[in-house]
Amino acid sequence: MTPNWRCGRRLRIDVHTYDEELRLFLQDDGFLDQERWDFENTPPRTTLLLHYHPLVLYRHQVIKQADVVLATFLLGDAFSYEDKRRILDYYDPYHQ
Repeated sequence: MTPNWRCGRRLRIDVHTYDEELRLFLQDDGFLDQERWDFENTPPRTTLLLHYHPLVLYRHQVIKQADVVLATFLLGDAFSYEDKRRILDYYDPYHQ
């Protein structure tokens, strides 16, 4: 996929954030380089921003809102059902 779509003036998905191996768009271009958050050892229903400094969170694969997931629905005609499903399935565990 080689998108560079725009919706209005604010929403944009760039081709440089597409990972060919995973076949999905990344939350940001450094997302895969960050350490994974240890959700298994985080107490349930913990609001991370209330318990951890944002700079700690920014260094991990944690997302407060999955902009890429939202974009697949706002630009729905540009993504197949399989693309949307794959992106949602990938980011759901990282959602806080």
